[in-house]
Amino acid sequence: MKDTIKLSCDGTAVAKTIPRNEIWCAQTPQVFQRPLLEEAYRKLKDTAVTDDAQVAELSGARVTIVQGDRQNMKITERKDLELAKFYLQKKRF
Repeated sequence: MKDTIKLSCDGTAVAKTIPRNEIWCAQTPQVFQRPLLEEAYRKLKDTAVTDDAQVAELSGARVTIVQGDRQNMKITERKDLELAKFYLQKKRF
């Protein structure tokens, strides 16, 4: 993690700075044994989750960290796709 991460409990003031060595960005795709993931989703069908790793984690599975790549851009919104296209055209990755 290169960014400094701040925790705010109320959305207006910094409660504390979280040490970089304690935080990781979760990239996709994420890889799990299919039966583990299917069972985890069944158990947590009414629970709000953000990704497969959280489903596995909440179901009690041990989720390990694997070094990612900053070039693996997350495309969630149209502007993300436009930025990815820009980088690919410029080959500035």
